[in-house]
Formats: sequence, structure tokens, C-alpha cells
Amino acid sequence: MIRDLDTDPKGYTLSADHLAELAKSGIDAEAARRAGLCTIPSKTASNLLGWTRQTGTLGNCLLIPYFGLDGKPTDYCQVKPTNPREVKPKGGRTAKAIKYESPRDSANHLYFPADAREHLLDAAQPLLITEGAKKAIVAASLGYAALAVTGVWNWVRGGRPTDTTGKRVGRPQLIDDFGLLPIANRKVYIVFDSDAAEKDSVRAAEMALATALRHADAAVAIVRLTGGPAGEKYGLDDYVVACGAESFAKLIADADTSAEYRQPEDRDADDRIPRITISTHEHQVNAEARKALAADPDLYQRGGMLVRVVAADTDTPTDEAIRVTAGTPEIVPLKRSLTREKLTQYAVWQREKTKGEDVELVPAHPPGWTVDAVHECGGWPDIRHLDSMTGYPIMLPTGAVATDGYHDSCRLLVRMPCDLDIAVPDRPTPGDVGDAVRLLLDVVCDFPFANESHKSAWLAALLTPLAWQMFSGPAPLFLIDKNVRGAGAGLLGDTISLIVFGHPFATAVYTNNTEELAKTVTAIAMAGHPAVMFDNLSGKFGNAVIDQALTSSRWDGRILQESRHYRGPLNVVWYGTGNNVQLGADTPRRILPIRLETQEERPELRTGYRHTDLRAHVRANRGRLLSAALTILRAWHVAGRPTHGLPAWGSYEGWSGVVREAIVHAGLPDPGLARDAMMDTADTDAANMRTILLHWHHLDPTGHGITAADIVLRTKSVSLDLDPPEWIADIRDAIEDLCGRLDSRLLGYKFRHFARRNFGGLALDKADPDRKNANRWTARPVGGRSHAGDQKPSPATSKRRNTCSLVQLGKTTGTDAGDAGDDPGQLGFDLSFSSNPVRGIVDLDRKAVAQ
Repeated sequence: MIRDLDTDPKGYTLSADHLAELAKSGIDAEAARRAGLCTIPSKTASNLLGWTRQTGTLGNCLLIPYFGLDGKPTDYCQVKPTNPREVKPKGGRTAKAIKYESPRDSANHLYFPADAREHLLDAAQPLLITEGAKKAIVAASLGYAALAVTGVWNWVRGGRPTDTTGKRVGRPQLIDDFGLLPIANRKVYIVFDSDAAEKDSVRAAEMALATALRHADAAVAIVRLTGGPAGEKYGLDDYVVACGAESFAKLIADADTSAEYRQPEDRDADDRIPRITISTHEHQVNAEARKALAADPDLYQRGGMLVRVVAADTDTPTDEAIRVTAGTPEIVPLKRSLTREKLTQYAVWQREKTKGEDVELVPAHPPGWTVDAVHECGGWPDIRHLDSMTGYPIMLPTGAVATDGYHDSCRLLVRMPCDLDIAVPDRPTPGDVGDAVRLLLDVVCDFPFANESHKSAWLAALLTPLAWQMFSGPAPLFLIDKNVRGAGAGLLGDTISLIVFGHPFATAVYTNNTEELAKTVTAIAMAGHPAVMFDNLSGKFGNAVIDQALTSSRWDGRILQESRHYRGPLNVVWYGTGNNVQLGADTPRRILPIRLETQEERPELRTGYRHTDLRAHVRANRGRLLSAALTILRAWHVAGRPTHGLPAWGSYEGWSGVVREAIVHAGLPDPGLARDAMMDTADTDAANMRTILLHWHHLDPTGHGITAADIVLRTKSVSLDLDPPEWIADIRDAIEDLCGRLDSRLLGYKFRHFARRNFGGLALDKADPDRKNANRWTARPVGGRSHAGDQKPSPATSKRRNTCSLVQLGKTTGTDAGDAGDDPGQLGFDLSFSSNPVRGIVDLDRKAVAQ
């Protein structure tokens, strides 16, 4: 016992480390002294815990002695080691650190803070129950009649009795320490950690404790703490330190006294709890069950599934396709087992039992057919839809700033941290806008933007998640590109994520494997991430899947390892970083670049920054920076949403009409200007097609058309000549870059994809098939007729041309190789080239060919 052992810790003091730890929880040295907290060595801790042998050193330990309501020490204590031991739970895969140790073979006890002893015995004062001694000490210092349980289930006396099958029966009973307190007719607040809203095991313990207290005739209310700015878990002490005593008092005043935490046997007399009688009218039973679930304040429907919002417990492993940091909120589907549990939580289930001629209603479990029908019906008329979820304020279509809560008009859930202060003028003045712009641009003053339009593009990337509800349709991907490694693309991305979200971006792995990428996009859509970063892009970026994702507001994809599909919102802003990223095919028009260009050979060694720790600066000023960004949007809205004659941006008209206009209204360059230079250089496929069409007259001097197989074969053959013309090397390089190799079939597919598209004034088009029905290609000026069209049609093709237009002629029956053309062995020209293999071709009069 602490009071009898030779190792009595009396006289020990607190170490500097423990004082600092307690200070983070809001406990000063004087409060710690009154609580008897002290630092003890590992050996003393082992003796107090009754350990007969020690498997390792615990390091210096924080001792938390327990006292009775009379102020005298008890036989019980808790010890918090510096080096906690790890224990693998039964059936678990990973070991778990034991943060607090208790004496061997001891029963559970309540912790009574020294500052609350008198209040605890006063039945007129509400009782506050929290989890852990430090939290109770903080609550007691604020004047509450607070006590603590050592764990969410450590208020249970002994064990619940079991039946012959081993199944637990009966109701958990309160430990004896509760008998020392006046409970009957007393208001009791349960204040567990913020993860109680998301962890079903914690909610179950919370509900069971509330039930046990109500059976002791207490009036129980639940205090729901909010998490930290990055979604991290907050305990009572964390919340008070971060948000203040007044905010905590408001939570107490608004505590939940709903019937959610009453067990069925406690709710029989409550008219608010529906009673569902199981019968053969399954449709009626199922309808009543669906309606009952609507009482759950944390349940939503999305994409044909029941969902809830939870925070990630840990950082996602680096080998996962989507990675988030601990505390990041995500939308997760409700499991069938939890659907069953919630049906028992929000309804009293009963069935008819016949006794002779009498029929009585007896308690029952929801039948499996009801659970299946409710869980999989795909639509719940009384349950709220959830299209978007954010942890930051967002501008609504009305121009109002949406803060905490669910907004039915746009199916939006906002969960803001309590310590985030936002101040946006109702009618911002030009001075307010100027101050806002200067404050935001000061954050990026040390970055080497290619020009001012790229700085505007950064601001557009910052404003877009905040303005998402103000426009319809998608937004372009914001690509932070740089000319050399170490220029700061990752840090620039962090300035956006830390200001808007308060934590790093959710990151995704980009792959050109369209099947794998489609699965990734489906997972992103289901999780409801408001923004996702493709980090460190390399190679060519762009394929059909990402192009579709960048121009869609809804998504349809198969759920991994399930037969169901997700069909729902895709409300995500896409970002990317890379080094001289190459964009393929149709992707460039979907990109807004943010280009960094430095002349430094080793930019990572540069010094003299205005903000030496930029991330810390952003975190410390997040509220001001968010307010500034929202002020820019609010000012444009109250000015009547003026337009400035900006060039149109196809597929992104809604975004362009809000974000670009708001930035120009604030006096900055149009961010769309940053895209113009990229469109000329980033689309490598377009550049390669321009090269091929530029030299087309060498390949097809007569204008009758040529197959893809013919082009590849001639390119290969001429390249072997001792002195090949320069245009051959250009074409060969263009084909290899376009297709990956000299392959006629791949080249034919590319030609088909790019048919009739403008490349430097020329377009590729189908020519008339030859007598072997091979698909032949020709080049023509845009807006004009193809070379083949200028030729007099042969009798063999005249009839065919009467029934098919020139551009619609395609593959017909015969021994052709599709778009690739004839098999090389059947080509109609001599393959035994002389030293000048293109004689008779390159010497043609180019002017005549053009005519």
C-alpha cells in the first residue's frame, strides 16, 4: 500500500519533464501538488504495482495516488511509465503500449480530485464523469464536481454474470465507489474523449454507463467533445487548453439529453422511441426500421450506402494507394453489423407470443431479413444525404460562410475545430480585400513563380476548396510544376493544405494502369476527401480515367472486393506536384499550372527566407489566412458577382465564373493566363503529331493516303541508310515518343484517336481505302479538303464514295491489319532500297504537292 510501503513516495517531487507534460494538460505545479502527483523511479513503481519480477525498466514514472473523499490515501494508485511495456491483445496482430499501470489484482476505483471532494458530496451540484485522472483534475480546477474512471469500461463492478452458453446476461453494475456519492435525482454529465463520436466500442461503454446511472435514478446527459484542428483526438484537458473554459461550459450547457443512450428496457415509456412489432408484413416492418434509423444524428446516406464520418486512427501505410495522416476525417460505409446494432439503439423490438388464448408482446431482436433490407435498400427517405464533408469553413451559394453543422440546402457537413477563429466582414471594402491579398501573398513571397499569373494560380488553388459550393461542375487540377528538384513544390502545396484543411493533403498514387486508377478514384469518391494530391509525378501524366475524373462531379465505379457499385458525388479538388511534368493526350486543357522556376543550381541550399519555418507560420495564423481567403470571395459576391470578359474555359465554366472572376476582381492577373504557355509545350502528344504532319508531304507526296504500317516500315528502312534525311529522324523520334516504340498497330490507334484534330493548321483524316481495303491516312488543311479529295476518284471508288463520306470510311472486310494498314509483306512497293531509298519522293516539287 502507498501508505504503508517502505517505498512510500512521500517526499518525491515532479521532474521537469513531468511538469512540462502536466502543463500541456493545463495543470500547474500547485494543482499537481494538491493532487499529490510526483515522479518516482522505476524500482519504486514496480514495488507499488506489486510486481515480483521486472521484465524491463519503466524509466521515471508519474505517480497518481488515489485518495478517499475524506482526503486519506487509499491502497490504489496509477503509474504512467516513461517507457511503457507493450502487450499484444488476445487475437490481435500488433502490440499495444500500456500507458497507465495499476497494482496487481486490484479492483477498479474512481479518482476523486482534491479540489472536487466537497462538491462531489453536494447532491445539488451536477456530477461530471470523465476518463483519466488528469482530465478530472482540470475539470475540478474549473469548479466542477468531477471524478474520473480509469478507462471507459472500468466503472463495471466484477464481471457480468453469464448463462450456460457463456453469453453475458444482465446489466453491468456500478463499482462500489459510486455508493459513496449521492446519485439519485442528480444531474450527471459523461465527458469521454472526442473519439466517442466515432468509435463504436467507446460509444457502447458510454451508453452502458449512462444506462447504469439512470438505473440509479440519475439524470444523465452526454457531453460531446470536438476534435483538434487536424481531426486529432481531444480529451477534456486538451479541449479546455485549446478552446477555453467558456467553450467547455457551453458544451456542458448544450449536452445531449436525447433518448439515444437509453437501453430498450429503459425506453418503454418514452414516446419518442418507436416500438416495432415483428410480423409477416415484412415491407411494413422494414419501412418502420428505416424510419427509426433517421433518429441517429451521425448517420447519412451517400452513393446508395449508409455512411458515417470518422477520423483516421493512424497514418496510412506508405504502400497504400491513398494515404492520409492520423485525424483526417473520412466518410466510411456503415457495416451490416453496425446497422443491426443501430436498429436496436433507436427502436424497441418486440414480437407476439401466444400463451393459451392470450397473446403478449415480448422483447426480440431485429430479424436478419430486416437488417439486410435496411442495409442494402440503396435509399432511405428519412435519412439525410451527405454530398460533401469538410473540416473548414466554406462559402455557400448564398455568399454566407458555412461553419459548424449540417447544411441541408447543399447536403454539406462542416466540422470545424473549436479553436479556429474566422472573421469575415459582411460587406468587405476595397481596403479589406487589399489587406487580405497582401496577407495571403506574404505566405508565398519566397517562392520563385515563373510569373505573376502563376502566383494567381496558387491563389486559385487556395480559393477553390473554399468556393466549391458557389459553382456547379468540376474544377481543373492544380499542378505545381518546377524546373529543378528542390524548388519547393511540396512546401508550396503544404501552404494550401495547412491553410484550408489544417493538415497535409490526402495523397494518392497515380498510375497509367487505368483499371487500378479507376479503383483509386472510386475509393477517393467514397471517402469524400475534399482534396487529393498526386505527389511527385514522373513520366507522362494523363489517361482516359484521370481525364474523366477531372471533368466529372459524379462517379460510378465498382467497390473493391464487393459486387456493389458506388454511384455518387465526386466532390474533390485535385492537385499534383512534379518536375517538368509531361502531359499526355487531352489532359493539358484540364490543368492549371503553378510553375516554379529558379536559376539556382541547388535551390534547397538557399537561405535568407522571410519565413524560416513557413509551416509553423501558417499553422499559427491559419484563422487569419482562412478569413482573408473568404474575404476575397465574399467581396466579389456582395459586389454583384461582376465579370471581366475573361476567355472561356471549356468544361470548367462554373469554376471559371467564380474563382477566376473573384481573383481578377481582387486586382490580380487572371490565373488562366498560366495555362496558355503550357498548352503549347506540355502536350507532348500534340507536339509529336505536329511533327508527323509537318513532314507528311515526304511520306505521302501524291496525296492518295498512306497506311500506318507503310509509315513505320519506311521510317525503319530509311533510317538504316548511310545518309538519311533529317525529316526521317524527326518522324522516328515523334513516333517512338507517341507510341513508345515503332509499332504500326499502336500508331494506327493514335491516328484514329487524333483524327480531324487541328495540329498547327493541319488535320489527319481517313483517305479512301485502296483495292485491298487497307485504312489509309492523309493530311489536309483545317477547314479545307484533304489531298485525297483533290484527286479524281477511280471507278473502283466512285460507287463507294456515293454511299460513304470520306471521313467516315473505315475498316472493311479483307486481309488488312486494321488502322495499321496492310501487312508489310503485301506492300506495293520495292523493299530493296538503294543508297537513296526515298528517291522520287523527296525530290518532288513540294509546291505541287501542296496544291
